[in-house]
Order: sequence, then structure tokens, then C-alpha cells
Amino acid sequence: MARQTPDEEEGVPPPVTEAEMEAVITRLQSKKRAPGPDGVHGRVLAIALGHLSDSLRELFNRCMRSGQFPGAWKEGWLCLFPKAGRTPDSASAVRPVVLLNEAGKALEKIVVSRLVQHLEEGSGPGLSEFQFGFRARRSTVDALKRLRAVTGEAKHGREVVVVVSLDIANAFNSLPHVVIREALKYFGVPPYLRRLLEAYLSDRRVGLENRSGSVEWWRVGCGVPQGSVLGPILWDIGYDWVLQGRLLPGMGVICYADYTLVYFRGRNYKEAAQLAGVNLVIGRIESLGLRVRIDKTEALLFRGTGRKGPPPGATLQIGEGRVRMSPQMKYLGLILDGGWTFGPHFAMVGPKVVKVASALGRLLPNLGGPSAACRQLY
Repeated sequence: MARQTPDEEEGVPPPVTEAEMEAVITRLQSKKRAPGPDGVHGRVLAIALGHLSDSLRELFNRCMRSGQFPGAWKEGWLCLFPKAGRTPDSASAVRPVVLLNEAGKALEKIVVSRLVQHLEEGSGPGLSEFQFGFRARRSTVDALKRLRAVTGEAKHGREVVVVVSLDIANAFNSLPHVVIREALKYFGVPPYLRRLLEAYLSDRRVGLENRSGSVEWWRVGCGVPQGSVLGPILWDIGYDWVLQGRLLPGMGVICYADYTLVYFRGRNYKEAAQLAGVNLVIGRIESLGLRVRIDKTEALLFRGTGRKGPPPGATLQIGEGRVRMSPQMKYLGLILDGGWTFGPHFAMVGPKVVKVASALGRLLPNLGGPSAACRQLY
């Protein structure tokens, strides 16, 4: 396993390598995103780096040695994207994304690669194996496979599984910076990276154009910037405490970013419900300064053929409220049911598929019809 060098242990950063700069340029060339406040597009910066790569690398080295993150790279334009099906005048009706300068995101990319290398190959603790979000070679499919494996094992052992999907209110914008700082220490992140990340998190600002056309600026004292390169890995690091703590027998947690699933195995619904220690997980989440929305929390029972389901109107005591057991639950874009039939999911997507197919059917005659490659299924 990769270990810290004596210089890293003393807080002296290794120089930025040519390979790291090439990875930055490749990223800039492949992205088609809006520029940050300076108006410089990533592809334009990639072209400029053909002549300025050494100068920018020296700037990155100075940032790492001094533990400073330039103030201009900590400012971003706040863009609000409406969410479908939400009440327009509610705060949860929009998704905030921050547009940052590409040069700053280039430095973030290098920091991310070093953080990931430390977490995956270092001698200290690593991220939980049950966090599937924002990690290489892991996806929503892997999270669902894990849940499928748990329910399959329970079915083979003639058990049932109660699953609770927790909704964390405004998760990415609410994670306190002190939680991230403490987590960086826990994971043994090299001192020079901790200093740089301390500077990265401090004195951040976002600007938003108001109705009069002028820009208003706000200080950001918590959360990980959505739209940044560092945001996802900092979320995983800060939220990992929820997955690392001890659990009750027959209990487990599966996460994809902030999508948190808690499950409990038992010989029947009554036993599984009695063993349900979801409040243990909620307590950990709230200890991080986050809040679980009980009104958005869902519960579902997975059971094999011949196993009794929950009684009519059954509920689970979760936090200060009760959550009704449902015949289906939405998780990671799928509507799950207790028998893995996907019937409710197909019932939901079927009309959408028909609508899209009809639209394509009206469009394709104007284009000469679909090609043979499009018509071929296998």
C-alpha cells in the first residue's frame, strides 16, 4: 500500500507532476460546461495551457506549499434549475449549481486525485465499502445489486427484509465544514492537503443576479459546492461516519451519495419491525448537522413467496413520526416492489416510452426513416 513520504508527514507537498497536468488538460478538453465568473471556457483554457502549462503548474505548487486557495477561485455564479413537479415558490423547487472558474477546478482535480489515492491506497482508514456514490468502478447498479443480494440471502434463509429509504433535507448544501475538517483528520489526510482544503472551504462566496440586473454576493459557511470537482469526494468523506458506526444484528446501510437505505432482516415482518434500529442511523445523520425529512421517508417489505406481509395500515416509528409501510418505493430512479417484479416501474415508464416513440415516429419520416443499424436489435 502507498504510504506517506517523510516530507508529506511533515506537511511538505510533492510537486505537481506532468502526468497530473496532462490529466487536467484532458478533462478540460472533454467537458462542455458553462464557464465561471471569469468567462473562460474550459476548452479555451486547455488550448492556452499548451503554452502556459509550466506557469500554471508552478502556481499550483505554490498553492500547495503555502496552503492557500486563490480567492477568485472560491467565487462562483449561483444557477437555480427548477425541479419537475415541485411547487414553484418553495425552496426545494430548485436545484442550486455553482459555476466556478476552470483554472480553480483544474487545481481541484489534482487535489481530488491525491485524496482518492490516499483513501484507496493509504495505510489509514478508507471509505466504507457500502458508499457507492462518486467513486470509481461503483454505480447505482452496484448499490441496487447489493440490496438485491441482501434480499436474496434473506429469502434463501426464509427471512424477510424491511427497507427504509431516508430523505436528507438539502443534504449537499447543509454539511457543516467542521464535519469535513474532522473527517479529513480521521482519514489521516496529509497535512498539506488539509491546509489547502481548509483554505478552499473558508471565505467562499456565490453571486446571483437579482431582478434589477445587479449581482448580489453571499458568504457560504457550510455545504459542498454543487458544480465543483471537490464537492463529491468531500461529501463522501464527511458523510462516511454514518456508515462506519456499529449496527444492530441483521441491520445494514447502503448509500449512494446522500441516498441512504437502511435495512433489517427478521424471520417475519413483526420481528424485522421490532429490530428496526433506523433511529440509530438517523441519530448519526443528525449528529453531523443534517436533518432527515420523515415526511419524505419511505418503507418497504421484501419477502419471499408464502411469507406474510405487513398488516393493513402498518407503520414504523421513525424519529418523532411514523412511516407507513408501502407496497412500493422509489430508489435510485427505480420503483421497487417487495418481490422484485418491477411491475410498478414498468407501469410508470410505459406511458413515457409510448410518448417518446410516438414523437420519434412522427419525426423519422422527415429524415428518411431509421437506418438499418437503428432497426437491428441484435
